Amino acid sequence: MNKPLPLSLDQIKTPKESSLWDWIALLLKRRLRFNVCGNSMLPLLYSGDDIFVYPKRFAKKEVKIGDLIVIRHPYRTDLVLIKYVASIQEQGDVYVLGINLKESTDSRSFGWIPPSLIYGCIQSRFNPNRIN
Repeated sequence: MNKPLPLSLDQIKTPKESSLWDWIALLLKRRLRFNVCGNSMLPLLYSGDDIFVYPKRFAKKEVKIGDLIVIRHPYRTDLVLIKYVASIQEQGDVYVLGINLKESTDSRSFGWIPPSLIYGCIQSRFNPNRIN
């Protein structure tokens, strides 16, 4: 299969600002929290943002094209990446890209990602130091 083309910014699901419910869900272990490091997801996510992820184990639906997801790097298992879903194969593997392609390590270098490497979909973001 050919490599998918990048999506336009309006095709990518924009994370909402976090709410009290996200913090409660985190305490109840219904959300995961990660910190954004780097510029691969600019302008939607900034280095220093915290993101709240709806874990795959609680998902009632599969990921869709345009969803922002958190994955484990397929070769460097100590590395967690934040990307968007650019394409999905019939058997469920996903092709992921960063928004800022010049700053991103993504499926262009490591190929399609199996569902087992997906932590979940990003629900919201939080950064007290950034004013929107």
